[in-house]
Amino acid sequence: MLKKETFLKGINILMKTYLNWKFDITDDLQIQIWYNQFKNLQDNLYIEIINKYISCNKFPPNCPYDLIETLKIAIEENKLSSDGAWNKVLELVREYGFKYNADKIYESVKEDEILKKTIEYFERELENLKSDDQYVAERFKKAYEMNLKRKIENESRVLLGKKDLSKLLEFDKMLQIETKGEN
Repeated sequence: MLKKETFLKGINILMKTYLNWKFDITDDLQIQIWYNQFKNLQDNLYIEIINKYISCNKFPPNCPYDLIETLKIAIEENKLSSDGAWNKVLELVREYGFKYNADKIYESVKEDEILKKTIEYFERELENLKSDDQYVAERFKKAYEMNLKRKIENESRVLLGKKDLSKLLEFDKMLQIETKGEN
C-alpha cells in the first residue's frame, strides 16, 4: 500500500520537474483523485514510475493514466526475451548444476522476479535437464512469456485501480505482446 508521504513526495518530484504543471497541491479533491489511482502500489514501484516518466517525457502528466505507458516501458526494459531468459537459465544450469546448487542460480536471478518465478515452476525439469531438450526449452519460453504478460496485466490493474478487462485488453493491444504458439 502506498504511503501518503511517498505519494506526496512523487507529486513534489513532478512539480519540481515540470514547473508549468497545473497541479494544485492544496486541492484535497485533486490529491484524493490522484492518490486513489496509485494507493495499491508499493512505494518503490510508485517512485520508479515517477522517475521513469520524467526520464521519458518532456511534458507533465495530464492525468494518472498517463503513467500506464511509463509502467509498460519500465517492465519492458527490465525483461529478457523468452530466448534470452532460456539461454541465461541454460548457462546457469551448465555452470552450477541445478540439483545441488539451485541456491546459486536463484541468487543470480534474484533481481528478475519473472525469471525466478519461471525457474521455480520448472525446478524438476531443470534438475534433470539435458542441454538439447527442446521440449523443456519451448515450454519454459512459453511460461516465461505468460508470466511476463501476467505481471504487466497485474501491474496495470493495480495502476488502474480497477478490474476493467476492456482497459486491460486495450493495454494488451498497446503492448503488442503475442504469445507464440497459442491458438
